[in-house]
Amino acid sequence: MIVRDKPGLLELMFAIRGSVLPRILPRILFATGFAALVVWADGSLLRLPHTNAAPFAVFGLALSLFLGFRNNAAYDRWWEGRRLWGGLVADMRSLGREVDMYLPIPLPAPVP
Repeated sequence: MIVRDKPGLLELMFAIRGSVLPRILPRILFATGFAALVVWADGSLLRLPHTNAAPFAVFGLALSLFLGFRNNAAYDRWWEGRRLWGGLVADMRSLGREVDMYLPIPLPAPVP
């Protein structure tokens, strides 16, 4: 058995192998660069319009309620599927026992 050392927190945070980071890194860098450009332009070139945070709070509250209800509905569907699959497995096991009990078992031919 191969026993490896347990990785530390930094090794887990910066692990590239098996991660989606190489695939999404260009998008992250583009979004970061664009945000930095907008902040720099707001501070030195022109004054961009600033808004109040209240509409974002209201929208965030509505979005959290919506996502909470969707999450509960998805969990209910998953639970119903799990229950139905468990019933199907139990029925198939019962069918297997009944077939084993009621069908004759062919005896092997005698060896001469």
